[in-house]
Amino acid sequence: MRITPILLALFALLIDPLAYGKHRATTSDEYATTSAPGKSSAPAPKVHIDKQPRNVPSSLKSEVFVENGIPKAERKNYVLDHKVPLELGGSNGKSNLQPQPKAAGKAKDQWENYLAAQVRNGKMTLEQAKTEVQQAHAGPPPR
Repeated sequence: MRITPILLALFALLIDPLAYGKHRATTSDEYATTSAPGKSSAPAPKVHIDKQPRNVPSSLKSEVFVENGIPKAERKNYVLDHKVPLELGGSNGKSNLQPQPKAAGKAKDQWENYLAAQVRNGKMTLEQAKTEVQQAHAGPPPR
């Protein structure tokens, strides 16, 4: 009997269910570094991102909510979001802050963590991540 790659994958899945997931992650990582026509195929270099501490004074938070028309009684339904997250080099400055509904904030946090990991691991440039984090995402980030 001839053992095909599909049978090997199924056998590996039976022995170690996580092995298939690890293989797939490695494969998708390879696709992430493949280039589009006219672009370099080399992955981005690994980057250390200096992260500022989260330090937004309550007076500034209040100012941002007022400027965005969020009444005091409704503020419990919002979080103050950094447009460019601290983990991607964003600041605590007023121009980088925006009120965001709590559910949307949690979803964006997942994407921020994912994108920061992509930058730290050299799979994406910091500028690409800063652009990507501003996009609307329909679901959770890839695992």
